[in-house]
Parts: sequence; structure tokens; C-alpha cells
Amino acid sequence: MSWRDEFWTLVYESREYFRLLWAFLVLMMLLSAITFAFGQPGTESRAIAYVNLILIVGLGVTAIGTYWYAARRQREP
Repeated sequence: MSWRDEFWTLVYESREYFRLLWAFLVLMMLLSAITFAFGQPGTESRAIAYVNLILIVGLGVTAIGTYWYAARRQREP
């Protein structure tokens, strides 16, 4: 078994941590939404919320893609 196969098997076996990561990202998205709702336009808190939103979406897409690829490799014969 190559190191790539071992790596993706390890990722697939760590599924419960992806659920924890997803819960954390949802919480951070909620906090960013509160900042957008109650923050004043043009302030530093709004700028930080935009950066936070970009990081949340980027990490979420990476986590979903990694989980999807690991699950797909696990299903292959």
C-alpha cells in the first residue's frame, strides 16, 4: 500500500473530526453574521468579519472536498 492510500485511509477514518470541524465553522459563521447584522458599515469590526468570512468559506470548502475525496476513494474497489 502506498503512502497516499494510507493517508486517505487515515483521513476517512477521522470522519468524526470533520463533524466537529463543521460544527465549529457553523458557529464561526453565526458569529460573523451577528457582526454583520449589528456592526456599523466601514468599521474595523466589519473588515475583520469579511476576512473571517473568507477564511470560514475557504476552510469549509477544503474540508468538504477532502472528506468527499476520502469517502470516494474508500468506496472504490
